[in-house]
Amino acid sequence: CDPIVASWSDDGETFVVKNTDVFEKEIIPQFFKHSKFSSFVRQLNFYGFRKIKYTDTIRIDPKLEAETANFWRFHHEKFRKGRPDLLIEIKRHGGKEKESNATGPAISSTP
Repeated sequence: CDPIVASWSDDGETFVVKNTDVFEKEIIPQFFKHSKFSSFVRQLNFYGFRKIKYTDTIRIDPKLEAETANFWRFHHEKFRKGRPDLLIEIKRHGGKEKESNATGPAISSTP
């Protein structure tokens, strides 16, 4: 998509959503049945993506800090710029996954 809306970080290890309103209205509906940014974030969490907080960084440039205050940065160790070969390793976590038991019915992995 347009880099003004979302893009890779300079190091290619995270992606950044810069304009959540446009991302919600134009990008999400192309790939999902919904168009809510919060639902998109929830799906990312199910797949092991984590939001990276800017507050963990050193604050040197107040102007840059103000410009990026509403950016959302996400990280997953297997989601890298230029590495589509890693995508197959991204798996959904959580939910009610079942394990097959050779001597009986499927057993829920959650209590």
